[in-house]
Amino acid sequence: MENVVALLGEPVCSGQFIMCVGVHSFVDGRRAILIPGAAVRLDEMSMVDWRRGGWTGSVNRWVRREVHEHMRSNPAASAARYDIGVRALRYAFRVGTFRRFVGLYLVVDLVFLAAEAVAAWTAPDSLPSWTASGPPGIDLKGLVLNVSSYLLSTQVGALGVVSLALALVTLVAQREGSSTDVQLYHHESLSFELVASCVALLAVLCVQLLWPLQFLLHRLSLGTDLQVFKLGLLGIHVGWLLVNLCAVAHFIVTTFRFVQQSARERLRERYTANVVLPLEMTERLRQQLYGLANSELIEAKVDAEEGPDVMFGTDFGEPSVVEIESTFANPTALHDFRMIGGQPPSCPLARSRAHYGI
Repeated sequence: MENVVALLGEPVCSGQFIMCVGVHSFVDGRRAILIPGAAVRLDEMSMVDWRRGGWTGSVNRWVRREVHEHMRSNPAASAARYDIGVRALRYAFRVGTFRRFVGLYLVVDLVFLAAEAVAAWTAPDSLPSWTASGPPGIDLKGLVLNVSSYLLSTQVGALGVVSLALALVTLVAQREGSSTDVQLYHHESLSFELVASCVALLAVLCVQLLWPLQFLLHRLSLGTDLQVFKLGLLGIHVGWLLVNLCAVAHFIVTTFRFVQQSARERLRERYTANVVLPLEMTERLRQQLYGLANSELIEAKVDAEEGPDVMFGTDFGEPSVVEIESTFANPTALHDFRMIGGQPPSCPLARSRAHYGI
């Protein structure tokens, strides 16, 4: 265990656990393969401060905070951490799928529609008059249409580049017979998220060439002839395209690195330190807390032989006597367990809340 601590720089979790988790490599020039679960030492489990899980004492939040503090203070993990630009891109593309991108934009569009209807009804004189289209001013309707067509063509070109690069990398990976590296490439390059975002923006730009919801609003005599709200949505389109172009640049850089063997090793190290290690630490910490449910989560004071067996999140087999049994209509899994108030309850299960999710 001392070798594990020396390699990682400090215990896996600050002050609560020392746990050996699976790690493949780090960027300090040394390589190691650690056996998951090889050593576990509990220091202060009887004094778990549930306030670290927020005012509800969330187990998930408690674990995330422990993992976050470790990843920030661990030298090896910090050396392999994503830079601020990559973290910003990953945060922007957390939406992930085409349906979610379109759904999020639809919400934004509805907000603009509601704002236009309210402004036209309550304070029409407060809207900027320079956004009126036609003589003697600028033809803003034509300008919005032209800019939208330019954005559409730019997005089509960027999506074509991404498609060619994905085909090239797939051929290279198949030739080398490494499916794991293909999965690594897709994650590090944000390829799935990027394609979903590009296709979603293309769909939005095509639909908004006609502005159907705005047309419906004007047919109901609830809108305004001023183009201020269309200009606002156009600004969102431009910003969305710029984010996609930044992601395309990141995608191209990652692609060039992936075809080089030395740079591919660096990608593996970053993926291990930023994805594999936090996920494994989170899972093992949750399992440890759930495994100690009797003494920690409900603070059972009765004799272990006579007291209840309380287990969360892990199947330890059938209990001897089932007191309460529930059958869920849909497949259900335990998502979180909250200690209301941030401290272990004095009355078993009196203040605990289990949150389930499908």
